[in-house]
Amino acid sequence: MRAAGRDPGGGEIPMMRLSRPQFRPSPKAREVVSNRAISRKNKDLMSEAMRVAQKQVRHAPNFITGRPLCLCH
Repeated sequence: MRAAGRDPGGGEIPMMRLSRPQFRPSPKAREVVSNRAISRKNKDLMSEAMRVAQKQVRHAPNFITGRPLCLCH
């Protein structure tokens, strides 16, 4: 009588099926992915710098009235 955990053919999984080569991206593909990640990081850093600069401009005193441009003061 066959064990319940085996496939219908009665054998174990052949080793050939287990030794299939894994997919590995080429070095060029890896470089493209890293370039994409770097450009995304640079974009995030630039947007953060723009937010800080806008906040500094809004909170700087107006040269005519001497009051800041923002409405929080």
